[in-house]
Amino acid sequence: MLGEMLSPAVWFPKSLEEAWGMRQRLGSHACFIAAGTLLQIEWEKGRVDPGHLINLEGIDEIKGVSREVMSGRSVVRIGALTTLGSLLSSSLVLQHSPLVTEAVRGIAAPAVRNRATIGGNVASGIGDAIPALLAADALVSTFDGSTRLTKPLWRWLQEKDNGQITSSEIVAQIELPGSGTADYFYRKIGRREAFIPSVVTIAGCCMRKEDGTITHIRLAAGGGETSPQRLQFSEKLLQGMSIQDAVLEDVYRNVLEEFQPVSDVFASAYYRKQIAANVIASELAKFA
Repeated sequence: MLGEMLSPAVWFPKSLEEAWGMRQRLGSHACFIAAGTLLQIEWEKGRVDPGHLINLEGIDEIKGVSREVMSGRSVVRIGALTTLGSLLSSSLVLQHSPLVTEAVRGIAAPAVRNRATIGGNVASGIGDAIPALLAADALVSTFDGSTRLTKPLWRWLQEKDNGQITSSEIVAQIELPGSGTADYFYRKIGRREAFIPSVVTIAGCCMRKEDGTITHIRLAAGGGETSPQRLQFSEKLLQGMSIQDAVLEDVYRNVLEEFQPVSDVFASAYYRKQIAANVIASELAKFA
C-alpha cells in the first residue's frame, strides 16, 4: 500500500484529486513540490527533508496564463505551475499587472526563474512575489480534496498564519484583476547569498484623480521569514488624501507600527520596520 511504504520516494500524480489523495495517505512524511527550489532553501538552512515528495509537474490543469472577461471585468488567471520565467515573458501579465512582471524580474537568477513556479512562491508563505500580488489585489484558488476555493490572497495568508489552512491544501491558481493606469513600485532589499530570502520586500499600487487625490491604494511588505502583510491601516490613512509631506510623515510612523516582521540572525525586526517605512514613504513621494 502507498501509505505503508517507509523508504523515500517521489510520486507523480496526474490530477489534483490524485495528488491530494497521496498526501492524505502519506501524511506528515510527504510534501508537495513542483520545481523544488523552495526545498533547496530549506535544505540550505539545515532543515530535514520529508520522506516523500509529491511532484505536481504532471498536472496540466494548473499550468499556463489565460485572460477571461466576467461580468464586464477582465481578469488574468495564472496556473500555480506556471514558471516565473513564463510570467516574465507573458504579454498578458505585463498588460494586466506590470507590477507583477516587475516583481518577477527581481526574483532569483534566470536559471531559477525558469524552474521556480508562482504557486511554490505563494505556497511558501514568504515568497518575494507575494507583496506584489497583494498590492495587485490578487486572489488565490486552492483545492482541498473536493472543491476549489477562491479568496483574496491577503485573507488566505492571514488564515495560513492562524493555522486555519491545512497542510494538504494545494494552491491551484492565482487570479489578477486589472490594475488600470495605476502607479506602482516594487523594491527588494536583499543579501548576496544565493537562495536566501530578501531582508525586506515592498510593493505598492496607487490610483489618483487629476488633482492628486488618492482613489485606490495598496501597500504590502514582507521579507526573510516574515509572511508578507497588507498594510491596511496605512492604506486607510492615504485613501482620499493627496500625497504631501505631512501625510508621508504620518505614513512613515504608521508603517513602523503596523508592519510586524520577525527577527533572524541577519536583521532585527525593528531594522526591517525602518527599511519598510523609509522605502514606502520615499516611493510615495515620487508619485507626487
